[in-house]
Amino acid sequence: MTQIKDNKKYGYAVMKINAEKTAIVVETIGEKLADRQESTTKDSFDQMRAFVLKCEEPRYILADVSYDRKAGGRNDVVVYIYW
Repeated sequence: MTQIKDNKKYGYAVMKINAEKTAIVVETIGEKLADRQESTTKDSFDQMRAFVLKCEEPRYILADVSYDRKAGGRNDVVVYIYW
């Protein structure tokens, strides 16, 4: 998942455990964030959320998130979510 974490190539990846319960596989990936604005990050998160809500089993998510810091400026982080 270095394509998200280091290269910022995708906005998020949704993963699941395969049927044999032997591996975690990528189920879908989100488009690269066009810019680092809060609205773009929110749109990407909403798209990911809509996909995950349709799933009936747990999902693992790696998401590229950009947010405004209280002290000023922006911060970019990669977050892991269990949904």
